[in-house]
Amino acid sequence: MISSACAWCHVPIKIKEYRFKGHKAHCCSVGCSGKYRIKRGLGPPSVSNSDMLSKIQFWYEQRDKTIVEIAFEFKYSRSLILLLARKHGWIKFQRTPHIRTTYRKAAEKKIGRKLIRGEHVHHKDGLITNNEPTNLHVFPNAKKHTESHGSLERVAFELYRQGVIGFDDQSGTYFLIKQGSANG
Repeated sequence: MISSACAWCHVPIKIKEYRFKGHKAHCCSVGCSGKYRIKRGLGPPSVSNSDMLSKIQFWYEQRDKTIVEIAFEFKYSRSLILLLARKHGWIKFQRTPHIRTTYRKAAEKKIGRKLIRGEHVHHKDGLITNNEPTNLHVFPNAKKHTESHGSLERVAFELYRQGVIGFDDQSGTYFLIKQGSANG
């Protein structure tokens, strides 16, 4: 292990020898890495920084993509995308987007109390815009929420084995098989 310091926050970090590159900056977290890359003007290699910012602005303002999708596209954290949006004046509020507070408020109303730090709100139908009380479930922690998604995956695989859903080898996606009518 090689001792170094985070390039952004200067916290001491240990790096495995095979990962250490003397000429590259090392960071303690994805968040620090993203902030460091933005400050240095380093976007993903596939796009220029100005192109990246214009795409993020367009997607954010048009609501074509969610914060999570934008973050995944450019390999930045969600908080960094929000930081960019605030920094460039695309949004004026200091909290997370309206959609997040909406479903958390709906969950609080359903359970009759404020959510405790660490509790996770789950959308049963997978649509984060459907904030009906019957569609929301509050998990006590991330582990239980992850277990729920794991059970959904197990059910999906069983439906695949039963022929209810299929898999397209070309696109690498699952799809629902339309059931024929009783008359054939």
